[in-house]
Amino acid sequence: MIIAFLLSLVSIGAVETTRPSTELTTPTTMDAALAEEVGAWMMHYYRHPEPREVARRVKEMSRAGLLGKEDSSLMTAAFWSRVFADNNEQLAEWADVIDTLSPAEQKTMWRAVHWSQADAGRELLRRRAEVGDRRAGFLKKLLEDRVPDFKAMDRPSPQALDACWSLFFASGDSAYVETVVRCALRDVEGELRDVGAKNGKLTTADIAPYAARWSVVSLCEQDDRVKEVVERFRREKATPEQLAVWDDRIKRTEPQDQPTATQPSK
Repeated sequence: MIIAFLLSLVSIGAVETTRPSTELTTPTTMDAALAEEVGAWMMHYYRHPEPREVARRVKEMSRAGLLGKEDSSLMTAAFWSRVFADNNEQLAEWADVIDTLSPAEQKTMWRAVHWSQADAGRELLRRRAEVGDRRAGFLKKLLEDRVPDFKAMDRPSPQALDACWSLFFASGDSAYVETVVRCALRDVEGELRDVGAKNGKLTTADIAPYAARWSVVSLCEQDDRVKEVVERFRREKATPEQLAVWDDRIKRTEPQDQPTATQPSK
C-alpha cells in the first residue's frame, strides 16, 4: 500500500484518491496546482512555522478539495493538531474559520482541535456541542474519544504512519519519525513465515512495514532532517534484529530500486 500522505504531498497535482469521493467535486487544474503548493507548504512547515498563515491555508486546502478527503482525513487532522497545540492562544480565531467549512471538512478540523489537547480547544468543542445543531452528536462523541499517542505506537497502521509524517512536518519532532522507523524495521517477513503467511491473506498491520520502508527511503532522499533522524536511530537505538532487517530488506534496495515519489509503485 502506498502511503496516502506522500501521494497527497509530492505526487503531481496531489489530488489523487484511492476511491471516488461522494462529497467533493473533481478538482480542476487550478485546484491541483493549489493543492500542490499547499502540500509543499505543509511539508516544510517545521522549518519555517507560519501560524499567521493558518487561516489562509485552511481556506486554500478547502478550495483545493483536500480537507474533505476521507482517505487522508487522519493525516490532515494530525498536521493541524500539532499546529493548534503549538498556537492554542489563536484557536478561537481559527475556530471561526472551521465553522465556515463543509460538514466533512469540519469533522477533520474539529478532530484536529481535539487531538491538540489544548484546554482552549476542548472548551470550543464543548460550547459547540451544546448548541445542539447537526454537529452536536459528532462533537460530543469526539470529546469522549481517546487521543492517539503516535509517539508510542508499537504497530501503527498505514493511516497512523501518514499521521506520524504529518506530525513531524508540523513540528520537526523526531519521535514521530522514529515510530515510522520502528515499523519499517519489523521483521514482517519472518512474522508471516511463522504464521504460514496467514493463508495468503495480509492484514493492514502486515502491510504497514512495507509502506514504512518505502516512505523512510523516499523521505531520506528528500529531507536531510529525516535522514539525520533515521541514521541516529540506527546508530543509537536499533537492536541487532532491527539492524539485520535494515541490511537485508532496506539497505540493499536503496536508492535505485525504490519507487520514486513521482512514480509510486502499484
